[in-house]
Amino acid sequence: MLSLAGTGAGVPRGKPRASSPKLHGRIPGKDEVMLSFVKRLINEESGQDLAEYGIALAVIAVGAAAAAVVIAGDVQTLWESGRDAIASALP
Repeated sequence: MLSLAGTGAGVPRGKPRASSPKLHGRIPGKDEVMLSFVKRLINEESGQDLAEYGIALAVIAVGAAAAAVVIAGDVQTLWESGRDAIASALP
């Protein structure tokens, strides 16, 4: 059995810390900072354009993907026709 008795294990070393006021995980003034940040986000309109462009880009991407799925069969037929034409032209 391993014993840590007499090794100083568990004993803090160095200078003891100065006691600080108990904040219970809260930062003073954080609520006011967050409230002013949310108010600024609500009133600010500069980011709305970027969001609208992002939505438009997503709609275009979905449309392009849907078009690719729709024409996939036609493209496959086109490649097969080209392959057959080349194969019949070769001796």
